Amino acid sequence: MKWLMAMVLGSTSVAACGGLNETEVSARGAAVLIPFKKELKQTLVDALAKGPEAAIEACAVEAPKIALRASTGGVTVGRASLRLRNPGNLAPSWVGPHLEGLSGPRVVALGAGRVGYLEPIKVDAMCTTCHGKGIAAPIAGKLAERYPFDQATGYAEGDLRGAFWVELSATP
Repeated sequence: MKWLMAMVLGSTSVAACGGLNETEVSARGAAVLIPFKKELKQTLVDALAKGPEAAIEACAVEAPKIALRASTGGVTVGRASLRLRNPGNLAPSWVGPHLEGLSGPRVVALGAGRVGYLEPIKVDAMCTTCHGKGIAAPIAGKLAERYPFDQATGYAEGDLRGAFWVELSATP
């Protein structure tokens, strides 16, 4: 039934596609994300140490550059959310149907020799400064200025914020 639902949503899980090794694809996807997530987190931690306004700028300016640097050799990485802050952060169409309720890594067959890999992004305590409930007025003002259509607030620590995603070749 799970594979049928995924097909209806436009993609199928690797387990339902036979011939692809979900464990191997998961390992490759996770390995691709490690340096991306590490650099992104360090950039945000460093910026937040200078203040929330610096973190907002780092997220807007540096995070896309980090994703671009990590997207090499036929591999593309990014972040996605059902509640976007930055409309420029819209993920490929295959990602959306898998965001709701994502609780662990997921592999998705994309066709044409490509696969997708997702990992949930959980809200960390430091994330609530800009993504939480009751954001301080100066921070809320800066967010409204930078992101007039922001939907990425109201989260609590531990909530599902979105997903890191990778698109790569189905074969190593």
